[in-house]
Amino acid sequence: MKLKLFFLFLLTVLIPTFLLVHFSLLAVRGERDFLEKTMLQKYQAMAQIVVDDINTSLKKVPKASLADPAKIEPLLFKNTLLFKNEVMIFDREGRAVDGTSWEEDFGPPTYQTDVAGLPYKIAIYERYPAILKEIKTIKERISTHFGVVGLSAFAILLGGLLTLGELFRRWRKTEIKEELISHLVHDLKGPLTSIRMFSEMLESDRVQNEEKRREYYRIISAESKKLDQLACNVLDFSRITNRRRRYQKNLEDLVSVVRETVERFQSTLIGNTHQITLDVLDRSIPMLKIDAASISQALINLLSNAVKYSPTGSQIRVVLSKINNRVSLSVCDQGIGIPKKEMTAIFREYYRGERPEVKNREGIGLGLALVRHAVLAHCGHLKVNSEEGKGSDFQILLPIN
Repeated sequence: MKLKLFFLFLLTVLIPTFLLVHFSLLAVRGERDFLEKTMLQKYQAMAQIVVDDINTSLKKVPKASLADPAKIEPLLFKNTLLFKNEVMIFDREGRAVDGTSWEEDFGPPTYQTDVAGLPYKIAIYERYPAILKEIKTIKERISTHFGVVGLSAFAILLGGLLTLGELFRRWRKTEIKEELISHLVHDLKGPLTSIRMFSEMLESDRVQNEEKRREYYRIISAESKKLDQLACNVLDFSRITNRRRRYQKNLEDLVSVVRETVERFQSTLIGNTHQITLDVLDRSIPMLKIDAASISQALINLLSNAVKYSPTGSQIRVVLSKINNRVSLSVCDQGIGIPKKEMTAIFREYYRGERPEVKNREGIGLGLALVRHAVLAHCGHLKVNSEEGKGSDFQILLPIN
């Protein structure tokens, strides 16, 4: 997809923008070059006229007098009078042939050339305000054109990058949602198959043993609770995405909420696959203003992940404690752990790790995202400490005040 987007950006934005800038600058540069060439031709023509007049005048002067500045300079000055105030001749030291001025008195010339065979140079000055104004206007227009072309190119490239970035995000979201639907169907299929199979067996009276009947009822109940939790996650995330999620916060006994949640979660486990313990390290945990349902759901999601990614028979600890002006709720497991590079990514919507032991497990990638939303809604903080192969510790910190 990234390669496809790159070629799309290249063909639709980068190459057209380059061509636009290239030909626009060629046009502007052509106008500038034409102006400079025209003015240069004008100044060269003026200088050539003066040189021709000087050569004509020097033919009438004896060769012995050519080395005498006192005789040559008045003649040179006379030949500049045709272009009064526009042409001046200076010697090598910068002294003007009019005998009263110096080169610095005139300012920088627009064009200059040497007088062949003599130690003098001809300097051309543009003295007509209208021409100077026109030249200035054209140069300003060229500069403005350069600026507009540059800004336009930048805006096109920036807009193209932003558009393709948004397109990439939408395409990626579409792919992720397709994966979500696939995982969701898979996660629904397992419990539904179990419920249908055991309910059909009970309905047909094929199970005569009362103990077996009770076991099948427990399995049906546990699988129903899994489906309910899955539905709650999807609906809750939909409300959060559409900004319709409302948290009903009341003063609640967090210890009771956590204990009831742990007991309810244990009832969804079929068999003693994991040992879940609750440790309340501080008996003085005060009442908190919380949305009990969202905190309970967050804890269930953490416990579900702990069971999913921990070996059978391992221990999962739920720990409640008080740390300064906050209450800490932790879920510690002895599972596969989380790589450091995924520590932040795991809280993104639809994210699932790249490792096979994660990809091959059931899940839709919403659990930790919902935990994060719930914690943020309570102005709390969510931490995770993990080491690959040794387990993870997710800690929810809720403010007391």
